Amino acid sequence: PFNYKTNISFNIPKAGQVQVRVYDMMGRVVSSLYDGNLDQGKQQFEWQPDAQLQPGVYFCKVQFNQQSQSVLMVLVR
Repeated sequence: PFNYKTNISFNIPKAGQVQVRVYDMMGRVVSSLYDGNLDQGKQQFEWQPDAQLQPGVYFCKVQFNQQSQSVLMVLVR
């Protein structure tokens, strides 16, 4: 759970195209944190939700080439 902001960390096995997006429970994109090329290694992005975003469950999806990984996040106010 987080309130004001949270950090999203992940590793990239090799340089390539990466998308980092946050979705609500209905599958709607609420934030696009990154869409472009990244170098190999550990990456970190900070997400500070818009003040109008309601408390609840959100998912961060990291897509790299043909692979993706999601993590659940809980916003509390």
